[in-house]
Amino acid sequence: MTNEMFVYILFAVGAIAVVAAAYISSSTPSLSSFGVGNIIIANRSWNVYIASTTAQQEEGYMYQHSIGNCNGDENCLGMLFPMDANEDICMWMHNTPIPLYQYWIYNGSIAYAYNGIPFSDYTVCHYGNAVLESQQQYAVGTKVELVGST
Repeated sequence: MTNEMFVYILFAVGAIAVVAAAYISSSTPSLSSFGVGNIIIANRSWNVYIASTTAQQEEGYMYQHSIGNCNGDENCLGMLFPMDANEDICMWMHNTPIPLYQYWIYNGSIAYAYNGIPFSDYTVCHYGNAVLESQQQYAVGTKVELVGST
């Protein structure tokens, strides 16, 4: 390969990388559309995003590269997926690039915990009235209290 061909190839690869980076940043959904709530877990108060609509629950942390700051507060634990009643709740990590623990909440405590694998389409179902996704690790039985949301 000549030096001139090498330069063209290098330029083409660089251009593709720039286009891909621009696409990823422009297609990443904004977490600012999610409400923010407050929970107490293991006797500590945290803010969480609230995925309250079906669309938000389907989107969750898809395409996100960090937990976020709960719309301006660095005391952000993760995202809560509340349900209207106790039911089997199924979760996956499809198109979710960050590692997350998933906690099924039932009767005010963590009933089941799963260590989610980034980009996994494996579906995990468990009974509860909410799921918390976070990068913090908690044990089954840890008390959880939803304080309020905006």
